[in-house]
Amino acid sequence: MLDAEKRRDVQQYVNFPFQLYQDCPQWVPPLVSAAQNVLNRRKHPYYQHSTADFLSGHFQRGHQVPERLWRVAEKVKARGGFWIKTFRSKREMREWIPRVGKIYREAFVEAHTYYR
Repeated sequence: MLDAEKRRDVQQYVNFPFQLYQDCPQWVPPLVSAAQNVLNRRKHPYYQHSTADFLSGHFQRGHQVPERLWRVAEKVKARGGFWIKTFRSKREMREWIPRVGKIYREAFVEAHTYYR
């Protein structure tokens, strides 16, 4: 889980899409300050009436994925035929970024032709 009180965690969370979509010409990056404010429990109006936890794909060495997260992932997997990818290294994770970007573009960005 992401600790929204730690500046380093927030920066890492906010910077991730910039790395993921760096080669996608259709991607319009958010204002960094706006993305940071979404995580700010003192400033963002959402937190006046609700709470939230944030998941980051970045884990420190030796960090264990929370059991709750595994349960959620297993439910998603069971309902939609999805599978869970476990990376052996940061290098392997970086190798997947173009694949994830391609799938995202095919599913969301290029789907606009469906609505014509």
